[in-house]
Amino acid sequence: MKPAASTVFAFLAASAFPAVYQAVVYPLSGVRDLQSVLGTFFVAYYFAAGSAVVLGVPAYLLLERFKLVRWWSAMGCGILAGALVIVVITSNAEPAILFRFASLGGATGVLFWIVRRAGRT
Repeated sequence: MKPAASTVFAFLAASAFPAVYQAVVYPLSGVRDLQSVLGTFFVAYYFAAGSAVVLGVPAYLLLERFKLVRWWSAMGCGILAGALVIVVITSNAEPAILFRFASLGGATGVLFWIVRRAGRT
């Protein structure tokens, strides 16, 4: 796979991870039926992809410029992005929610790195 295609696919996959988490754990209707989970996934994916474009793409371009795209840098940027997103959305995040979003961001960053690396080999 070409490097640009693997990077785009990595961003799409990384955006799906928090959307799946949100849809399965916290569906918008409060009921875990298929319709609610799918609907929540599409809504959450819209916001996750937007966050990836606004925060993830500049972070990736900066890391790529300095040849620092590694699992630990992707996780660190994901942690910062996840924490920043919840602080911007709520402007007063509780520590438990902040930790959950930072952890989700870190896992998303590592997933991005794994998919990008797998697509390049």
